[in-house]
Amino acid sequence: MKFLSFFIFIFLIFPSNLFAQNKIIKACSDNRGEYPNINFVKGKTFGVWVDIINEALVRLKSENEKYNYSLSITGIPITKCQSELIKGKYDIMLTSSYNKRRSSFFYFPPGSEKENKPCSSPFKFACNGFVVISPKKINNEENKYVFNGKIDHLPDLVFIDKGRTIMGDLEEKGIVPEVSEKIEVSINRMLKEGGVAITSVHTGITLLQDAKYSDKIILQKIPLNITSYYIPFSKKSKFTEDERLLFWKSITAVSKDKNFLAKINNQYK
Repeated sequence: MKFLSFFIFIFLIFPSNLFAQNKIIKACSDNRGEYPNINFVKGKTFGVWVDIINEALVRLKSENEKYNYSLSITGIPITKCQSELIKGKYDIMLTSSYNKRRSSFFYFPPGSEKENKPCSSPFKFACNGFVVISPKKINNEENKYVFNGKIDHLPDLVFIDKGRTIMGDLEEKGIVPEVSEKIEVSINRMLKEGGVAITSVHTGITLLQDAKYSDKIILQKIPLNITSYYIPFSKKSKFTEDERLLFWKSITAVSKDKNFLAKINNQYK
């Protein structure tokens, strides 16, 4: 009885946040990085996405002390990130588009399956996708190929860098791409052998700005695929439905904070 009285006394005297435990959100992301969104350099992880998530966690805690979360991000190949998320080794993934297969393993924000227009989801974390790159010239003559937005319109020879999630869609259409470890290898092969290369929107824009390729390649105007990308939770994660929803809502609020975004974007110019 004395012990119970002492415990009640301690509970009433000390603030409740003293008993709140720091809950670590374990995340994985593509180890190739994507400047300025997320980067892995000499053991450090940084970028716009990292800053947005950390700010969202700070705001959650300021609203309620019990939501005391911290973020841990590991950079690994994207396909391994997906498989490890399925197993529950990580809580979240940065980032993934929605499809029915993934939704059987991951929790996506509400309404992710109902997107009518590209990148129109209120809970999107990023707007991304895949683009088609073609050589400006073939056999010293102008390349007149124009991609119309349909996978069926891709040429027989397609190059892609390893681990791109669009490969499943290509294979479903009977397209077996030539896979390289790095996009630069794919581009160099395309310039020698013809065909097209497929990569992410961000990487495509980066290549177009690279002096080595800018006068040799064409970034096709119509993307192969563009959609909302989310931060899904593993269905084996211990985070509750309420916690997941609060996390997504806080992320969305920070992503819409123009003053905060302007501040962090200046850091990466």
